Amino acid sequence: MSSWFHRQRCIEGRSLARKNVKAIDWFDDPSLAEVPNPKSSWVTRALRHQRLFRRMMIADLVVAPLILLMILITILGGTATNSATSASGTVLNSPIVYQGEVNIQQWLASTPPPLPGGTIVSYYGQMPAPTPAKPQLDSTVANYRIASFIVLSHGTFYKVSVEEELNGQNASVVSNAPSIIPLGPTANISSAISSPWSGINPTGDPPNGALAQSIQGWANAFTSGSPASLALAVGDPNSSDHYVPLSGVSQVQSTVLYYAPTSTTTAIAEVNLAIAWSGHPLPKAANYAFDILIERPLSAAPVVVAWGPPGSGPSLVPYQNAVR
Repeated sequence: MSSWFHRQRCIEGRSLARKNVKAIDWFDDPSLAEVPNPKSSWVTRALRHQRLFRRMMIADLVVAPLILLMILITILGGTATNSATSASGTVLNSPIVYQGEVNIQQWLASTPPPLPGGTIVSYYGQMPAPTPAKPQLDSTVANYRIASFIVLSHGTFYKVSVEEELNGQNASVVSNAPSIIPLGPTANISSAISSPWSGINPTGDPPNGALAQSIQGWANAFTSGSPASLALAVGDPNSSDHYVPLSGVSQVQSTVLYYAPTSTTTAIAEVNLAIAWSGHPLPKAANYAFDILIERPLSAAPVVVAWGPPGSGPSLVPYQNAVR
């Protein structure tokens, strides 16, 4: 084999010499490149590493944004959980709130009662007690807070405040007794408005006949404790819908407070339900107010198809109370 290569080189050399062309050794040709053998072990190993690297890069591009999104959601969720605030911007889940409310409850229950019949209506807020820019020598600098609550007593609102010391996760009352500031009497809502719905004028005549019976029938079903009875009274055509009634009611009496047609086939009403719970007769019933949506109010078979809090009547949608 080697002699054959030698003869070929000699023949090429003589041919190029006759043509005055310089012989070129292909081993020295810079334009030629060695092609790797695809079956060699190092080539297959390099290709395998390349595929693995590409897959890792693709996985990073997909997984990294998801991880960052989860971290962001966790941070925002924790912030939302820990930042439940009052209207004044104060964190509600604070020992200042807990201890202040306990102290005022004990104060209201003391003898003689400081505010007869007083009950805490809501938390008002808190503020830091002022500290001088240059405290006096040998004085104690503490984290004092003034917490305030709204108390209702005999038709009058009061702002009741106590001073507390916040020490880490604990709070202690430092004032001898709360202070009170009258805020004014409660308003007589029933005589102050002509309509509970903005832009809608109720009719002067309350429903009677079939409509009044239909509303009372809904009230009976709503307080029956039977989901099937309430679904039947509502007339929901979807058999998979589920309704949750009140349980433990012995008697209920409905009274229409306001009534207004909203179309030729629907009307809304605000009703008062006098509910007597089991073990208590009707004269001791508690009052509850609801807005209701009525379909076919002028027919012989009107039906209550939705209910909600007072003022929600214009936005009620049929069968919105179903649990799906």
